[in-house]
Amino acid sequence: MSTAYQNPVRGYLSSVSHQLFFGVDSARAATFSVAWPDGERRAYPIRKLDAVHVLERGGGQPADGL
Repeated sequence: MSTAYQNPVRGYLSSVSHQLFFGVDSARAATFSVAWPDGERRAYPIRKLDAVHVLERGGGQPADGL
């Protein structure tokens, strides 16, 4: 399991990329699990390896036990 915290704001008039990068074990990975800032937890399927996945709040399926 990999965990990352994303906050693109770093200080006054500055920001960083909105992208997060993870290495995925193709033999075991099936979903991304996301805990959004408002507490909502969602699971998003991994459809393709070596690809960019855009995760949007409200998409995916409810994730229990995240």
